[in-house]
Amino acid sequence: MSNGGPSFDDLRARVAELECQLAAREDEHAAQLQAMEARLVRSQAVSRVGSWELDLATGMVWGSIEAFRIYGLARATPYLPLAEVQARVVESDRPVVDAALAAVVEGEGPYEVEFTMVPGDGGAPRIVHSVASVVRDERGAPCAVAGVLQDVTARRHAEEQSRKLSRAVEQSPASIMITDEAGRIEYVNPAFSALTGYSLAECAGQTPRILKSGRVAPEVHAELWRTVLSGHVWRGEVVNRKKNGDLYREWAVIAPIPDAAGKITHLVAVNQDLSEQAKLQEQLRQAQKMEAVGQLAGGVAHDFNNVLSVVLSYASLAIDGLAVGDPLRDDLQQIARAGQRAADLTRQLLAFSRRQVLQPRVLDLNDSLAAMERMLRRLLGEDVDLRMDAGPGLWSVKADAGQIEQVVMNLVVNVRDAMPGGGRLTIETANVELDDALAQQVPGTRAGRHVRLAVSDTGTGMDEQTQAHIFEPFFTTKGPGKGTGLGLSTVLGIVQQSGGALRVHSAPGEGARFEIYLRCEDSAPERASARPSVAPRRPTGETILVVEDEAQVRQLVREILARKGYVVLDAPGPAEALALSATHAATIHLLLTDLVMPGLNGRQLAERVLESRPDVRVLYMSGYPGGVIAERGVLEEDAEFLAKPITPAALLAKVGEVLGTSHP
Repeated sequence: MSNGGPSFDDLRARVAELECQLAAREDEHAAQLQAMEARLVRSQAVSRVGSWELDLATGMVWGSIEAFRIYGLARATPYLPLAEVQARVVESDRPVVDAALAAVVEGEGPYEVEFTMVPGDGGAPRIVHSVASVVRDERGAPCAVAGVLQDVTARRHAEEQSRKLSRAVEQSPASIMITDEAGRIEYVNPAFSALTGYSLAECAGQTPRILKSGRVAPEVHAELWRTVLSGHVWRGEVVNRKKNGDLYREWAVIAPIPDAAGKITHLVAVNQDLSEQAKLQEQLRQAQKMEAVGQLAGGVAHDFNNVLSVVLSYASLAIDGLAVGDPLRDDLQQIARAGQRAADLTRQLLAFSRRQVLQPRVLDLNDSLAAMERMLRRLLGEDVDLRMDAGPGLWSVKADAGQIEQVVMNLVVNVRDAMPGGGRLTIETANVELDDALAQQVPGTRAGRHVRLAVSDTGTGMDEQTQAHIFEPFFTTKGPGKGTGLGLSTVLGIVQQSGGALRVHSAPGEGARFEIYLRCEDSAPERASARPSVAPRRPTGETILVVEDEAQVRQLVREILARKGYVVLDAPGPAEALALSATHAATIHLLLTDLVMPGLNGRQLAERVLESRPDVRVLYMSGYPGGVIAERGVLEEDAEFLAKPITPAALLAKVGEVLGTSHP
């Protein structure tokens, strides 16, 4: 080359050198890219975040290694058809994902969705959160969608567990309080507020001293703090004070809450109000005491009656053996009268102890009270205004008429003594339907239909302490010689022996109200226009298909019938009954079915059974009166019907009657 410039060989050597430098730089850049890609893969694996990009022209989706791992797919190639990716999304979530993708392509909104997908490796379903945006070409047209997705399964499950725990704490019937390690209140649940009267806003930042009653020894508090600050759980019974000043007992369980390092950061107290339990325990103690007194009184009365029998009998014999005018005759008559008074007391003791012999029959209390009204007015006198309020359509009860009369007499006498200056006495009757909540307010009753007999007055009333003892034998507020203290205890004994319950409402200066609840007696005497009954025939092994959706009633009916020799098939509903009817090869003589059931009613079931078994007899059961059912068109007027509640005698009599008739 001229002018002393570099030769061609020099230039070629220089180019070769530059090529080597460029190759080295490319190798270095490739290594850097590989390192960056490795770091990206590691960071995506740690964060469980994968990246993806959808080519809108080809419909192919590129995915990172972590994206493929989340989807549980092998990464033979980083590209997959969109349809294959969408197939992993559970069917219920696909419309949401498709709508979000379409919206971001059209520029109508951001792409951010959460969905559940089934991984390709057969693992458990995963919850995925995905965010993406559209990619546009140089002309501004969308050409791709790029985004990231994250496996949030563990986080969502933890959040759901946290929500469940929060709901459980909020809805817990136990009082819950959370404090910091120094005892400053940070949280209380609604049960705490309902019990104490303090809202979270009122007690936040306060200490549990706001509940201090002064009834807990200082050493108990000291032991409590020593226990929880040493990392252990403290349990004990404490007496606290509500916001309104009332005291209450509760069983407290207080536990420390440590952080990950084991340091105690909070305390949690879970407390159970013992007020209702204490009330029930007191009722139990009172009931046990009354039962013990009743057993003693009954035993004494039983033995004392033997003694009185001898006294009264020999007194009577001796009187009969003396001539009229004999001085001893008057003395013996005084002995006889004293013995009779003792016998009266004995009968009252037996009534209290619920051991007297009753002769119950079906009664209408309105009729019984009407027959007593004149006598009661004479007993009360003119200064007492007697009002009789007879409830219309009163249900029947089963009780001893004489004993019910004694109950009313004793209550009236008690009321008369409580109104020495006169007043108003009201005797009323009413039908009462007790549900479970009301039955709990009247101890001794169960949910169902009852007749209530109430005797109320405008007298002096009673305080709670007096009310706690009025039914104890020989307890009286009257002066010496003015009462035996057995009147109300006799009332209680008769009511309880009659299967009833008694409660009292009273307050000083507000009079008293005694309420007696007797279970109504369902009786269905046939009217004169009813068809004549057919004498039932004795069971001869007939087969009865019993259909009743109430398990306890079904079991009861089955046992009653089986014990009398019937072959019983039972079904909890119409579908099972039809299956039994179809598969039972032998004769079914009677279909005994409840009338109101889910699905088919009893009449519809009977029609289906009669299609394949035209000779089967049908007997319906229901809690509705037969007349009402006929009026509503559910049953024909002449259908065989047994009203609930069922008694063994009524059931067997009706079944025997139906099986004893000729089939129409």
